[in-house]
Amino acid sequence: MNEAKWLASEEPQPLLEYILDSSQRKLRLLAASCCRRVWDILTDDRSRQAVEASERFADSRGAERKRMSKELTQIRRGAKQAVSAATEQPLELLGGGGTEAAAAARDTVEPVVALENLERILRSTREARKWRAWVSWQSTQGEMVRRTRERAWAKLTAEVLKAESIDQCRRLRDIFGNPFRPVPFSPSWRTSTAVALAAQMYESREFGAMPILGDALQDAGCDSADVLDHCRGEGPHVRGCWVVDLVLGKE
Repeated sequence: MNEAKWLASEEPQPLLEYILDSSQRKLRLLAASCCRRVWDILTDDRSRQAVEASERFADSRGAERKRMSKELTQIRRGAKQAVSAATEQPLELLGGGGTEAAAAARDTVEPVVALENLERILRSTREARKWRAWVSWQSTQGEMVRRTRERAWAKLTAEVLKAESIDQCRRLRDIFGNPFRPVPFSPSWRTSTAVALAAQMYESREFGAMPILGDALQDAGCDSADVLDHCRGEGPHVRGCWVVDLVLGKE
C-alpha cells in the first residue's frame, strides 16, 4: 500500500488490511457507519439496537465500558435472533437483503473488531443494498423476456456492488484520513465555536455543517489545506470523521 493507492482505491479490502491495527474505536465506527447505510432494511429493532450499542461501546471508557461489555452479551443474543427472523421474511419484501443487513448488524457487537468481522460486515451491507435494488427493479420490469431480464439484472448487480464498494472506501477514508500524511492539529484551533459545531454533528450524525466547521477552523488560524479541504469536500462524512475527531480530541 502507498499513498496513491490509498487515495484511489475503489475496493475496501486492501484499505481494511492496511488499517487493521488502528484504533478499535474507529474500526467499530466504520462498521456501524456501513450498517447505517442499510438502516431502512434493518426492520427489526434488535438489529438497530445492536448498531447503536456498538457506537456507544466505541466511545465508552472505564466503568461504563465494563458495564457495556456485559450489556453487549444480551444485545448480541437479540441480534442473532433478528438474523433468524429475517430469513423468514417474504422474498418479495426485501429479497435476501433483510438477512444480510441483520447479519451485518449482529457482527458489529462482537467483542473485538477483527479483519474477518469487518470483511463480513462490508460484504453483507453491499449484498443488502444489491437485494434492495433487486426488489425495486423487479417491480418495474413487467413481463420482460427472461434472457433479457437476466442480462439487465447482471448489469445492475455489478453497478450496485461497485457503487457500494466506492462508498465504503470513502467512508473509510473519512474516518481514517490519509495515514501517509499525518496532519498536525494545533490546540488553538479548538475554539468554542469549532468544538460546539463538531460535537453537534457527532451526536446528531448530521454533517451538513462541515463547511461551516471549516470556516470556524480557518477563523481560528487553521491553515492546513488537508483539514479545510476535507471540511469543504463532498464527503460522505460519518461519525468518526478524522477532522471532527481532531476537533473533539478523540482517537
